[in-house]
Amino acid sequence: MLSTAISDAVLCLSSGFAMVMVAQRSNASEGDRAAALGAMVGFLGFTLAALFGSLRFGLGEQWREAHSLFSQAATFMALPLIATAFLCLTLPRPLSRPGWGRLLLALMVAFEVARRLEWIPQYRLLLGASALLLIAACSLVQLRRHRTIALFGLAGSLASAIAGLVIGTEVNLSGLLRVDLFHYLLALSNLFLASSLFFLLRHRMKKQIQQERSLAG
Repeated sequence: MLSTAISDAVLCLSSGFAMVMVAQRSNASEGDRAAALGAMVGFLGFTLAALFGSLRFGLGEQWREAHSLFSQAATFMALPLIATAFLCLTLPRPLSRPGWGRLLLALMVAFEVARRLEWIPQYRLLLGASALLLIAACSLVQLRRHRTIALFGLAGSLASAIAGLVIGTEVNLSGLLRVDLFHYLLALSNLFLASSLFFLLRHRMKKQIQQERSLAG
């Protein structure tokens, strides 16, 4: 399916660019750098899943296992990590690096429990919906003071919700493969979310610099 290889490639590129947008900055606080790193890991999950998807649908089924593995990792870890980055950058005191490690461990344990209880579909829906609602809530908090941050965050959560809840990945829609539309919407969502995080990180760094100058003065 060449069209799916192309849509996966677009998703891979957008997710990779999103990683660059939220890359750590040396003058950010330790907590903000940890949040940026958490978001980067989330976008990395999307990047790798899309990369192996493009290889699978473009070159052959020998990439099927790798694609399945990274797709599962992205489904259950990428969006929660990005959502947690939004939360941490909205709160006065972000998570520390050990806190992020505990979050990753909690996500893996929760997935294993859901797998053993055969609740994977319900867990996937609950996890995705919770992450999107968290992003939307954090964006709404910023709406009055920082409109650009809020609108990018809301647009990203809306695009991701439409991709997962309306479009899906099964059969066709008006002659187009739903999975391709899903990939394109997810690519757009990642760019919106990364833009929101970029401006949020920049705002927090400016605020930190101002505080340091006022203390020094």
